Amino acid sequence: MHDLRDQIQSYAELLDAAAASAVDLAPRTLDLRPAPTTRRALDRRVAAAVLVSAAALVVVTIGGIALLRGGGDSEVVGSTAPTTATTPPVETTVTTTTPPAPVRFVGFGPDVVVDSGAEGAWDNPFTGPGGVVFHEGRFHMFRNGYGEEKLGSIGYLVSDDAVSWDEPTGGPLFDVTAVGYADGYVFARSAVVNQAGVWVLYVELSLSDTDEPHDDDPRVIGRATAPAPTGPWTVDPAPVLTGGEQGAWDESMVLSPSVVATADGFVMYYIGVDAEGLGAVGRATSTDGVTWIKNQEPVLEASQTWERGGFIKVDAEFVAGTWVLLYSGDTPSRRGVATSNDSVTFTKLDTNPVLDTTSVSRGGVFDTELVYANGRWHVLVENGGGRSDRAISLLVYDGPLLPG
Repeated sequence: MHDLRDQIQSYAELLDAAAASAVDLAPRTLDLRPAPTTRRALDRRVAAAVLVSAAALVVVTIGGIALLRGGGDSEVVGSTAPTTATTPPVETTVTTTTPPAPVRFVGFGPDVVVDSGAEGAWDNPFTGPGGVVFHEGRFHMFRNGYGEEKLGSIGYLVSDDAVSWDEPTGGPLFDVTAVGYADGYVFARSAVVNQAGVWVLYVELSLSDTDEPHDDDPRVIGRATAPAPTGPWTVDPAPVLTGGEQGAWDESMVLSPSVVATADGFVMYYIGVDAEGLGAVGRATSTDGVTWIKNQEPVLEASQTWERGGFIKVDAEFVAGTWVLLYSGDTPSRRGVATSNDSVTFTKLDTNPVLDTTSVSRGGVFDTELVYANGRWHVLVENGGGRSDRAISLLVYDGPLLPG
């Protein structure tokens, strides 16, 4: 009897020590990032510490119960003498639920549907899908061509099936020299056709000559228009969206616009980056596509482990009354899906991510464009290496994108 008590006491002390270590680990783990300077960041750190502490308490509790229930035929303090009476078994009904099948976008067609150009061409070594719109039964792609020594040009392709693409112009439509207020990179990000039949392209612009956004290279969102997809294109004289005021959740920069035309005007989803360098998805609305009103708070923030604390890319579609966002985490290598019925409150798929580097044949995932057409979800993916050539591949998914 005393031996059993001693064993229980010893195990309890070990579990207490393990719990203390787990609780102590929380602040040290959270301190891997700089100390928060905003209330929102502090709330995230406190919530994480509470979750770790709660997990440790569950371990201790479950461990204690297991010990008290163990021991086989050993005597347990407070137990009653065994009786010879038998109690008929109670019939129980076990209800099992089938977890949702994971949503996965898979390759379709050849490994590469649009290749980068030959050495020295405007679209070498990197080409990405830029902005893609499905209009009047055809896919229209305003793709990016860029590199370490090239600040970016935008070309035009058209396709009936998103697999075979034609290039009517035979070269780029325009490059950053057409932008009077930016000296850095220009990237096409979203294309729409407004109710007047005007083609509108939303671009991400850097103010210095680097292709990686950072604090010294704040990104802004610009706009260009044309009477036809082949041009001529005119770039607006000023950005249509910039970072927020000091202390705002998007004060550092704005990037990755994805615009949807609606009966009332336009809805834009974009990535806003805070002072700590963490990105979240914002929402803005406009009646004319030029003047935008931002929501005061982001509509989607990082919460799943794979997201690594922030976002850097978002694509949006509105299909059959449902808003769908395809977004990346803090690195571009994986994408998740979130859906909404009101365009503001989003629910992430439990089975995220829906695509990653294993989904493509040429290595890393970089830019993506989500398009719904002909009953199928299409994702055009810029993939390749960090230094090697990058080309465009096609992934598809035929099922519904449902929340939860």
